[in-house]
Amino acid sequence: MKGKQEKKCIRSPNTDNAEKVMANLKSTSGPFAPVSVLNWENHYSPKYEKCFVSETHMIAGKDNVVQVGMTELRDAFERSVLASSAVSLSGTSGEEVAMELCRIDHERVDCGRARQFIDEHMKN
Repeated sequence: MKGKQEKKCIRSPNTDNAEKVMANLKSTSGPFAPVSVLNWENHYSPKYEKCFVSETHMIAGKDNVVQVGMTELRDAFERSVLASSAVSLSGTSGEEVAMELCRIDHERVDCGRARQFIDEHMKN
């Protein structure tokens, strides 16, 4: 993309939608609580002409033992989850949870396929 300036993930000069998305996703409780956002990044995709946010979570189970590492891909403007991929961090006890969390457009898929989908949208 030499000579072209990459678009930023903003709608107006004072509005960074990726930061707004992440501000709404502070540590929360859920079915596999607690959930903590460890890292996130945004990316404007010329291929899809959209801004995406990829966020990494750690999900703890009983006794706050981390069971799963999870990555979610969001549309930065719509704030909707497009895909999620997860890996077990606690051996077999986390594998079932990880497999439940791997989705594309809310449909359960193989975790490798979900990871590829996320990577594709964050690179192109």
